[in-house]
Amino acid sequence: MLKDLNTNQGLKPWRVESVFYCIVIVLIFIGAFKIAEAVFKPLAISIVLGFLVYPVYTFLARFKVPKFLIVFIIFFLLFSFSYLIFSFVYYSVTVLMKQLPYYQNQLAFIMKDVLSRYKVDSSVINDVNFSGYIYPFLTRAYNEIIGFTSSLVVVFLLLYFLLSEIHVFEMKLDKAFKKPISTRFIGALDTINNQIGKYLGIKILVSCLTGILVFIGLTLFGQDFPLVWAVLSFVFNFIPSIGSILAVFFIVITSLIQFYPNLNIVLYVFIYNTSIQMLIGNILEPKMQGKRLDISPFLLLCFLFFWGWLWGIVGLLISYPFTVIVKVIVDNVSWLKSFSVFLGGSEILSNISHISSKDKEI
Repeated sequence: MLKDLNTNQGLKPWRVESVFYCIVIVLIFIGAFKIAEAVFKPLAISIVLGFLVYPVYTFLARFKVPKFLIVFIIFFLLFSFSYLIFSFVYYSVTVLMKQLPYYQNQLAFIMKDVLSRYKVDSSVINDVNFSGYIYPFLTRAYNEIIGFTSSLVVVFLLLYFLLSEIHVFEMKLDKAFKKPISTRFIGALDTINNQIGKYLGIKILVSCLTGILVFIGLTLFGQDFPLVWAVLSFVFNFIPSIGSILAVFFIVITSLIQFYPNLNIVLYVFIYNTSIQMLIGNILEPKMQGKRLDISPFLLLCFLFFWGWLWGIVGLLISYPFTVIVKVIVDNVSWLKSFSVFLGGSEILSNISHISSKDKEI
């Protein structure tokens, strides 16, 4: 065993130390992100917004639009969108609060009906205060969204300085590093920008389409709050893997409470929304996205849970962009290539098998 470790093919001490130091640094960063959440969360959001608006910036710059006017247009669009979000949140919470007594009575009726079918005493339901569980949840969600909205001032301030320096960043890299290193840096940044910009742009389009179809379908079925569920479907679509499942789950649950005991409409709502999510998420979006970074779906889900634990809803929304950043970094650092293999999906394995088969032919 010791003999194997001392050979050239064994583990080199400097490599073991490097891995150990990397793990320690990552843990320190995680602790810093968690403790200084109020500082790092706006910074992370501003970076993601920077990737989102950069295509608009470059598009307007091609037509020789002055830099200050480009920044003004971008911020006008962002402020308008933020106002719409705030108005929608206020409207949604107001409507839900008004309808809450009806849903509470309907939920109690459903539980009594189910218990009576199994000959269980349903009098215990009368003592359950459903609003005591629902009101805190709505209040917490409302406060989190309001807190996010209030932090937009800091986010927009950071984004302003980011956009004001974005056109000279490549020149700074050329001055700071030698030519091969600066070229590699710029190439990595271009890859990150292209991947995240394309992902966010197409994601907005398919999420808008999903929201419109959800609104039309729920309006035809007569379900309450079709606009609320359409916007929530739009937002949940940005959460990888589990976002569409959560959207369908909440829609079907509220449909069950509203239409019970008519389960046929509930079934139609379930089939309709599931079909939309499957057709758009599994057929339309992959064709529009085309070739993307090969990232393991399992590790992408792990990153999703990690960012969700770290920063809540905001963490869930930014999980994919930051996973792309991590993947591009490990792809471009030679001594992190091993991590790149583990982060990769099935494509890297097919490439390895293709190379090995060529070697056998030679």
